[in-house]
Amino acid sequence: MNQRRRSRAAGSPPGDAGSPPSPEKAGRTRPWAALESDRGVLALALAFRAANALLVRTYFNPDEHWQCLEVAHRIAFGYGHLTWEWKRGLRSYLHPLIFAALYKILALLHLDTPWFMVIAPRLLQAVFAAFGDLYVYKLSKSIFNVQMKSKCHFVFLEAIPVGAIVLAVTTLLDWWMYGHQVIVPLNFLKFNLFSSGGDYYGTHVFHWYFTQGFPSMIWTFLPFAIFGIVKSREWRISGLIAWVLGVYSILGHKEFSALSDNKGTLDESDRFLTSPSDFVDEVFGNLSSFSHIVLFESEERHILNLLLRNSFLEVRRFFHSHFKVDRDVQSSVVVYSQRDVL
Repeated sequence: MNQRRRSRAAGSPPGDAGSPPSPEKAGRTRPWAALESDRGVLALALAFRAANALLVRTYFNPDEHWQCLEVAHRIAFGYGHLTWEWKRGLRSYLHPLIFAALYKILALLHLDTPWFMVIAPRLLQAVFAAFGDLYVYKLSKSIFNVQMKSKCHFVFLEAIPVGAIVLAVTTLLDWWMYGHQVIVPLNFLKFNLFSSGGDYYGTHVFHWYFTQGFPSMIWTFLPFAIFGIVKSREWRISGLIAWVLGVYSILGHKEFSALSDNKGTLDESDRFLTSPSDFVDEVFGNLSSFSHIVLFESEERHILNLLLRNSFLEVRRFFHSHFKVDRDVQSSVVVYSQRDVL
């Protein structure tokens, strides 16, 4: 009796179905077990985002520069272009100020070289994106595995206080940077909703997000998304998606305007492609007043003779993309310089 009691007290023998495997044994049997922790997910997300930031050589939208880095450069170094939105108080300084601080740190460390000025913001944004990935992972665990204990606790002690703090900080920063009292979200709402300012860039029918926009975004994943929604029965999430699309549908201007028949007026790139030499003469006049000219390879062939006649020589060619991004924008970015500058 005593021996049997001591044997049980000493622990279950190896292989007992009732005993959980040790962490070391679990790690040996499941090499990916470390990635199931929050730290593992964050490390993987950081590695992926950093590699992506260092490897990407293309761009998505000019806004990623004109609405952030160009503004940050102006704050940090005193010069840079501000687009029309900043003059009407439609943009907040909260995001650019983060990168302005980064640029100031680079300048203090004497690292404000072109390479660091380009790469450092990407790496900093990669850190933000990695934490976003982590909390998407945590959100999915909360939705599919653990029910929220108290919705009131979440709304009144977490969501509302955090939102209020962010709004207060953003408003104070905007008042400081603009030099007068301005509430950017309110201005944005007035411009886009009440005055229909966004309609200048094209409009779509009210159901466009449901029938074209959203299906175009997920494209081949559409049948799998529908199957997943039906199978998981997460109607709250589906309802939230429908609610967001419905609110966005109130606005006349909707994205993916290339699908619309409303082409609007010709922009500068269209005018350039219509008559390259005439456009250059009209807009820039005498090219000899410029020291450098940067253009895409697809544009280069249209004005190559004009560049050569004005004593420009190619000094550098950068890879851009194998595929078209905007119209004929592809291949390489080319830098030309005056002969006397070389």
